[in-house]
Amino acid sequence: MAIAGAALVGLVTLIGGAIDLWDRLSGPGRIEVTHSVGPADPADDDRPHWSDRETECRDSIFDEPPVLTREPMEGFDTFAPSEGDIGLDQRALGSLATQPWVHEQIIDLAPESFSLAEFIDAGAYQAGPQEVHVLISNRTDEDLIVTGISVEVERHNVPTGTIAVQLGGDPTALTVLTFDLGEPSPVAYGINDDCSVGPPFFDEYVFEVGSNDTEVLQAELLPGNCLCLVRLHVEYGHAGEWKSFAVPPADEEPIPVVAGGPGGNHDYDIVYVDTSFSEPPVPDKHDCRRESVDYFC
Repeated sequence: MAIAGAALVGLVTLIGGAIDLWDRLSGPGRIEVTHSVGPADPADDDRPHWSDRETECRDSIFDEPPVLTREPMEGFDTFAPSEGDIGLDQRALGSLATQPWVHEQIIDLAPESFSLAEFIDAGAYQAGPQEVHVLISNRTDEDLIVTGISVEVERHNVPTGTIAVQLGGDPTALTVLTFDLGEPSPVAYGINDDCSVGPPFFDEYVFEVGSNDTEVLQAELLPGNCLCLVRLHVEYGHAGEWKSFAVPPADEEPIPVVAGGPGGNHDYDIVYVDTSFSEPPVPDKHDCRRESVDYFC
């Protein structure tokens, strides 16, 4: 029996179902965004550029300094920057080595009938921190100076019906910018020389995207105790004016960042854990309504 069949009748998918999903989930409303105000002329902003800073922090996996921006890498050519002088696009990916996915519904299937791909297609969310890549393309002859990033968050209850955990995955690089969605009004934190979370980044620094250049901004979103639907508002100075853009834009779905996963503070009804590495994979299944399983129930 496939997940797309009768067992999942009435499920809401991410694509085309976001409005209905928001209506059915309960939780506090939106946190309004407060934008920073710089000097009248962006050229008068005297904060140093991050590129001029030396940091002693080194990633324990890659033995490299943390990443703020990078050139577009292989795989980023799928970005489609908008027309005009300033183009932008974004994507989000989980930053955990294990990859937990959660759904609000109870998906009670035989292990051999469970498909992670169908589970995801049916509206499951990837739980845990999310690494967001924002492509900024400056197709002008003047530098673009990013001076602040605000966060808009809409909070809903954490889905705890079913969790599916896939072991493995590629580690990601340490990032300079971190947003803690557990805070009432999240800000962009920087990083200290010992690699711990530092003071608010834009209290001390700005960063630039040079003329006729493209950079990928990298930031990590730490989940709060919620299904958080997130938009970043990037503020920048360019050609003597202050401007901003939303990531994702208002006409696109926000970025979901979901608390939960193995060893967290949430109990799930049904658990699927793929430890077999078989092909096709057959996960271990646990029904927490009838048994207790460490880290999940």
